[in-house]
Amino acid sequence: MTATTTVSLEEHPKYVILDESKWTLKAESTHKGPSPWATTPNEGASVQRTEAPLKPSGALDQYKYTDLTPVIGREYHDIQLAEILDDDDKIRDLAINIAYRGVAFFRGQKITVEQQKVLAQKLTSLTFQPKTSSLHIHPITPGGGFLRPDGSIDPEVTLISSEYGKKVYHKDYKENKALASKGIHQDFAFETIPSAFSILKIIEPLETGGDTLWWSGAGLYDKLSDPFKRYLETLTGTFSGNQIGTWQEKFKLFNGPR
Repeated sequence: MTATTTVSLEEHPKYVILDESKWTLKAESTHKGPSPWATTPNEGASVQRTEAPLKPSGALDQYKYTDLTPVIGREYHDIQLAEILDDDDKIRDLAINIAYRGVAFFRGQKITVEQQKVLAQKLTSLTFQPKTSSLHIHPITPGGGFLRPDGSIDPEVTLISSEYGKKVYHKDYKENKALASKGIHQDFAFETIPSAFSILKIIEPLETGGDTLWWSGAGLYDKLSDPFKRYLETLTGTFSGNQIGTWQEKFKLFNGPR
């Protein structure tokens, strides 16, 4: 699930993209092979069971919103997220509503990086976050990111940038400019405990283009015939993070708990 906000340019935090000369050497991985839960998909910390789906309490009913399609997307028109961070009932309802709608949009937000991290943590801790989890750390964090006040890279905030992509992800970026849109993906589904929510904050918007599309797996599933649904329910999906292995040739990945 995703929450998306925008912010004016003069408010955006500083970030850095490291030169290749500053990237550290490849590190030995602490784990090889599939996840320990690869053959037991119904076990592990990421499996959180409940007797019934969570339902909102009505704490957000005072705010105006528009559902953008029948099955996915909601835009809130009059919420400043920073102003409701201390109201657990509102944040819990927000998490539930985003879970039902798949993605929510908030324009003109005045929210700092640290407040955004608090929001991300509360969205999950007030619902079904495993006790062992906190904010996710992207494996390529050593390659660059947003800066803390002391000048160090904040590992819990990921930088998404075409300039970053050209240096870090692919040597053939110039030959294949459609890399970001080649396929549908779910953020870090291969992790032992995948992220429950992602928050995107646009700090350098383009005048045209740069659109991101979201899709609803639940909406697609509902359109299938009952026999095909029953067939799919007999299958198990396996997610792979093999692409990350190719980044180890460039610099040391973050391979600690994340």
